[in-house]
Amino acid sequence: KQVAGPAITAQCSAGDNTMSHVAGVLAQPGDVLVIAGGDPQTALWGDLTSLVAHVHQVAGVVVDGGVRDVRVIRELGLPIWARVVSPARPAKGGPGSANVPVRAGGVLIHPGDIVVADDDGVVVVPRMLAAEILARAEAREAREITLRSDLIAGHHRALYEALGIEKLLEAAGVETVDDTFDHCRTEGAGRE
Repeated sequence: KQVAGPAITAQCSAGDNTMSHVAGVLAQPGDVLVIAGGDPQTALWGDLTSLVAHVHQVAGVVVDGGVRDVRVIRELGLPIWARVVSPARPAKGGPGSANVPVRAGGVLIHPGDIVVADDDGVVVVPRMLAAEILARAEAREAREITLRSDLIAGHHRALYEALGIEKLLEAAGVETVDDTFDHCRTEGAGRE
């Protein structure tokens, strides 16, 4: 799955998921919850918090820590990205914060930043750069659509040319001695 939406953040203390519950209650439809402060031994997110997020129509959840109850979460269809799966139950009542800047995966995320997640991972776009990044992403996608069409149409050098590989090789001092290996095919054919 692929999701994108504004971040609602939670900073949990290690082994305690109290702020995950707070973030779930604050969420609006289309938000992406970002749960930070986890440890690899404890699940900060499970089936009941997932049900809350599902009912609130949250777009997805990113957990910089552990999750549990994976089968039930999959059945709900709630997209989740997490560091680990752990059966360990979290504590409640520890210190933390909700909807404040947090660090998850080494990235600073502010409430309202745009979180984009898919099979390749998670990217965070600062809210004030969202329009610029979107325009650049749309332009790149348009170029790639054209490039794919060229490749499918048989222009096998389209990617090579689009990336400027020859100029990169030249700048690196790579010398092409023979740009075809057809003569190797014919010479080697008789040796088999």
